Amino acid sequence: MKLFSFSVSHVAVLPCLLLLASVLPMAGQEMAGMGHARAERSTMLTLTVNGASTQLTPRELASMPQTTLKVHNEHSNRDETYTGVAVADLLARAGMALSKETQTRLLHSYLRAQGTDFYFVLYSAAEVMPGLRDGSVIVATRMNGQDLGDDGSLKLVSSGDKKPARWVRNLTSLTLATLN
Repeated sequence: MKLFSFSVSHVAVLPCLLLLASVLPMAGQEMAGMGHARAERSTMLTLTVNGASTQLTPRELASMPQTTLKVHNEHSNRDETYTGVAVADLLARAGMALSKETQTRLLHSYLRAQGTDFYFVLYSAAEVMPGLRDGSVIVATRMNGQDLGDDGSLKLVSSGDKKPARWVRNLTSLTLATLN
């Protein structure tokens, strides 16, 4: 009894059909920026440090001590000024301030930042600590004195990167994890 009959041409077509099926739902979405699908607007930041989570609204972030970064955005070819909370300050608030006691642990940790469109980037925890590296990484709530517009209510911005590939629009979560 013959249950399945596939020829070589059917086997070659199947991966193409699967790829097409995964792309079609996105075909009608408006594209913004550098090939990113327009994402749902960020409204809350979930900060998770080694398993313990807290949620922060843009209003709560705006009430914290602010840092201002002047950066050049290679995507828009413009100089931009962002204001927000330093990621190091957020980690310190969650118990992971850079100190003699935490330095080794931070050197063995990474930070995952994700947007509402599921785009995510990784930073070594040392990259967001001013005592270990030049440059700053902030959760921005303002750009050039205005709301962030299509970038949502929250945006991760780094002054240490030459290109904004690790900036995250519509930021929704920051997760710090330590490797053993």
